[in-house]
Amino acid sequence: MSFSVSDYLNALAPTTFGSMVRYESHTESTNTLAKHLPDAEVPHGTVVIADHQTAGRGQYQRSWLSAPAQNLTFSVVLTPGRSKGISLLKQVAALAVSDALAELGLRSIRIKWPNDVLVDNRKIAGILVEAVFKGASLARVVVGIGLNVHQTEFPEEVRYLATSIALSSPKACTRETVLAAVMRAFERRYRQWERMDPLLKSDIQTHVIGMGSWCQIRIDNVPQEEKVKPVGVDDDGQLIVVTEQLRPFTFTHQDVRIDRPAEPL
Repeated sequence: MSFSVSDYLNALAPTTFGSMVRYESHTESTNTLAKHLPDAEVPHGTVVIADHQTAGRGQYQRSWLSAPAQNLTFSVVLTPGRSKGISLLKQVAALAVSDALAELGLRSIRIKWPNDVLVDNRKIAGILVEAVFKGASLARVVVGIGLNVHQTEFPEEVRYLATSIALSSPKACTRETVLAAVMRAFERRYRQWERMDPLLKSDIQTHVIGMGSWCQIRIDNVPQEEKVKPVGVDDDGQLIVVTEQLRPFTFTHQDVRIDRPAEPL
């Protein structure tokens, strides 16, 4: 069944985020579309949603596979008043999805750094954040989210790695009510990001798998031999770790992924 914009807006009220909607039955990628639409068509907080993406993308340009009209594939357009902390918006979005899933009755929700949301250690959502510049100025930030809602069968290669709300929730949910819950949570978390609320980083750190444990990591998708202990997130959204030599270190200008907690040193 096609996504109902009117049902979604009825469930959303009175939230302002997400009240502007661009719906497509299918598109190559909602992020690609949202990056190239004229400014007048995508004011701050606009949601661009498609029932089917023909070329959805995740981190490292991996494909995001989603069954047509079963899940949520959408992008939120933001026009932040600052460029500092843009990287943290990945975790802001992941935390908002986590909040919404908890509101819908799901449990065992964690964030796999930097951009995946897991339920019972299976991936339920992925985040892709892209910045659009005009010259040297930040014009907009596009936060793409893929969230598995009704899908219960997955391709063989991810069958035991993926899950959905239908497989994890004690109650039935529509895609419209799920998106409304995500956007309400996104607005709350984005307001925290705007005012640099320290509780935001604290909540992110509480949700991230491996925080406070010795972990294996990847840098720019290359596995690292040395273990590190993630201990926090800075205002720019960079991961702070302690090395095996017990030295603090902050990753900058690198794509860091926490693979898994490792054995204690």
